[in-house]
Amino acid sequence: MGHKAIAVALNARGARGSIGAGGRATMRDAADRFAANIRPVINEIKANGAVTLCAIADELNARGRRTPRGCAWGPMSVYRVMRRCAARGAPIR
Repeated sequence: MGHKAIAVALNARGARGSIGAGGRATMRDAADRFAANIRPVINEIKANGAVTLCAIADELNARGRRTPRGCAWGPMSVYRVMRRCAARGAPIR
């Protein structure tokens, strides 16, 4: 069976794009761990005077830190990590 036939069969079963509950929990746990690990770095950057999301992102990039996907930091990425930490009861100061 070729790749196209396999894709058609999986799509017919509704498997395409389906992560499932276990996959979502795994992704959420990984995101929580990443946020917990980067939190002290962001706290330090803020303690050194960075107040805007852009300034925090610029400093993370200057330090060579990358997002979980290996990309450069942007203000929205910083916001999402800060929001995740706050939602988990460990807000960034």
